[in-house]
Amino acid sequence: MARPLWRSSTYPFVLATARAGEGPATDCFDWRRFGPAATLIRAPLADHLLLSDGLRVIRLDGEAGLFAGGPLRLAYRLEGLGGAERPLLALRRLLAFNRSGRFSGSLHPREARSPRWVLMLRAWDALRDGAGQREIAEVLLGPSAGEPDWRIRHPSLRSRAQRLVRLARAMACGGHRALLR
Repeated sequence: MARPLWRSSTYPFVLATARAGEGPATDCFDWRRFGPAATLIRAPLADHLLLSDGLRVIRLDGEAGLFAGGPLRLAYRLEGLGGAERPLLALRRLLAFNRSGRFSGSLHPREARSPRWVLMLRAWDALRDGAGQREIAEVLLGPSAGEPDWRIRHPSLRSRAQRLVRLARAMACGGHRALLR
């Protein structure tokens, strides 16, 4: 399973962490207990911890070597009023995940536009394989696009296919980055 790691400038739901002072064992965090859901990326200047089930993600960043040892007590860095909302949401997600070992459905709501994004990905795959708008419309939007006068009889289907192809091309040309914000 692929585990993405985005720049914090692209994906703002990153929780900046640091090692805190001593505390009770019940207040310590041990990412290793989450097994395959946890991925540690070590870089020369920073550690990046990614907790993911393939659909949902919690990302923590810290100084190099922060997550190398055993359980640790964490401190969190939140700055500003406007800039604190997304890291604060990441903290709430981490707290819920640490408590239950599962991703919270209420803190990781399903993206309403995801079915459309899937259609765009499929349209892009079809375009790359040489399919035309009619073939894309027939397979992805409905069999009525295979009828002889489909453009005249089903103009809304034609418009949807055109829009889908246009959006798929835009996503492939860098528009996908806006989805992470």
